[in-house]
Formats: sequence, structure tokens, C-alpha cells
Amino acid sequence: MGGGRIACYYSPDGETWQMVRLYKNNYPEKLFIGISSQGPGEDACISQFKKLSLTYGSVGNFRLGE
Repeated sequence: MGGGRIACYYSPDGETWQMVRLYKNNYPEKLFIGISSQGPGEDACISQFKKLSLTYGSVGNFRLGE
């Protein structure tokens, strides 16, 4: 995996992307990834994922997701 980094991004418009989280590690050749959500409060957390996509590849500017 290109440099042992995985990042999560979000975009309100599908054009401009903001990094949410950066993970650095020595990942194995085969990796399984899951999607989840959590809430900081004691009440139930209800989440809805729309237009979710996972891609494998490299970006030129890791911080900006470009």
C-alpha cells in the first residue's frame, strides 16, 4: 500500500475534499476495510451513508486529497 498510509475524506459537493483522518502503519498486502460511525453521547447514534465510495490509489497532495 503506497507508503503505508490510508486516509478518510469527506466532500459536501464531490469536488472539494477535506481529510477527516490519517492512518499510518505497516499494513499487510491484503487489507480488509470497514465503515462505521459513532456518537460521543450516551444516546443511540443513527447514521446514514450516501454515495459512499472506496478507492485504491495514490494522491499528489495527501492533505487535500488531490
